[in-house]
Amino acid sequence: GAAALGLSYYARRHLGGTRRWRLVHRATPVAWALGTIHVLGAGTDAGSLWMQVPLALSIAAVGVLLFARLTQRPAPARPAPAVRPPPAPEPEPAPPMPDTLWAGHAR
Repeated sequence: GAAALGLSYYARRHLGGTRRWRLVHRATPVAWALGTIHVLGAGTDAGSLWMQVPLALSIAAVGVLLFARLTQRPAPARPAPAVRPPPAPEPEPAPPMPDTLWAGHAR
């Protein structure tokens, strides 16, 4: 069940879109937990070391990832891009200085 739910990612278009796929995908941890409980309680191999070590490692990995997910802070919202004011207009050039003090004046 967990493998089928994990592979459902590749069929999400056929499941009715991403929204419905997410709903189905959320059942993956439930399937994993049921499988883990089944392994712990079924058969004579549940008490053997070769079964307990991989099972303990997978439980530890899931526990660490679950803890990281539950304690993760939401990403800070990005500030809106600053709106730059338009550049100030260039000042008008000053009129040219006359060549002489009395240029343009009649004597």
